[in-house]
Amino acid sequence: MNLRAQLNKLARWTGIVGWISIIGGAISAVAGLFAYVVGAIPGIMTVILGIKLINVRKHALNISLSVEENADPNMNNMVRELALYFKIQGILEIIGIAVGILALLVVLIAVLTAGMSIMDYMDFNL
Repeated sequence: MNLRAQLNKLARWTGIVGWISIIGGAISAVAGLFAYVVGAIPGIMTVILGIKLINVRKHALNISLSVEENADPNMNNMVRELALYFKIQGILEIIGIAVGILALLVVLIAVLTAGMSIMDYMDFNL
């Protein structure tokens, strides 16, 4: 695969990982504020790193527009490996989000079921 296609793949997956980092970092920063102000620092750093990945996406797209067809094979290999890394990272983050949502739903159902059982046991009439 040529360098232009590899740069486009890199741009796609750095964008996905970047946006997930920004959103997750913002949630972490807000949640960290409830513990202590210092608790928000990891979230803020994650947001900054997400912004850097969005900038990488922009630069990769700009480079892909002006790259030569016969680029250095080492450059092609490097970009291919980076694109693969970000693809794996993005897929793992998407799986993590899906598992988190599923776990939240299971806990919600368990709490509702327990609440209904307690209400039935105590014979509440609503």
